[in-house]
Amino acid sequence: MTPIIVVKNLSVQFGNFLALDDINFKCYPGEFVSIVGKSGAGKSTFLNAIAGFIPYKGQIERPRNFGYVFQNYALFPWMTVAKNIEFGLSHLDKEARRKRVEEMLHKIGMLEFAKRYPNQLSGGQVQRVALARALAPDPQVLLMDEPYGALDHHTRERMQDWLLSIWQYTTKTILFVTHYIEEAIFLSDRIIVVDQKKFVAEVKVPFTRPRDSEVRFANELLTLKHQILDFMENN
Repeated sequence: MTPIIVVKNLSVQFGNFLALDDINFKCYPGEFVSIVGKSGAGKSTFLNAIAGFIPYKGQIERPRNFGYVFQNYALFPWMTVAKNIEFGLSHLDKEARRKRVEEMLHKIGMLEFAKRYPNQLSGGQVQRVALARALAPDPQVLLMDEPYGALDHHTRERMQDWLLSIWQYTTKTILFVTHYIEEAIFLSDRIIVVDQKKFVAEVKVPFTRPRDSEVRFANELLTLKHQILDFMENN
């Protein structure tokens, strides 16, 4: 299978600070890959380089059509839920935009919230709108930078379940940055461990799909978590 993302000899430097050094990476269509590591290890920097938001050295090949979900969701507070979702659809005519927005509202279970504003929504609802906005233009790749970091434990788990259901329906390629190792294991096909500016390990997740909440309590998950923690602590 031909990879959908290829990264060769990637380095990112901010002034005298080397943030990432000689990164090589491939991701294949339909994969869900999580990036984990300590704070400051370079996880978000890697995602921002993939998106082309920051300067870098090396080679990155990815589709031009990609979506990005930011840590703070970055919804426009002056726009309704419907208008936020419609934001990236200017290439469509008015009726096509209306149908696509309605489809996305139905997909995220928020048809009745179409005319509300972001400050009238819960954290989980805001996250769903942010994901719907990213998915609305039908991107080939979805980049997600710690999208659940600000949510409480219960809401985060519900959003994980919901994201898996969306992913299984859309089969999008997803690169997902998170601090939470259990979250990475529950969601992913592969996990990349970042430490000291480098990719230090790649871990394949053995759980079959579709997954349910029982995976969160499996002994294999704890074993895998300890393995990943060892990679993070011993490099």
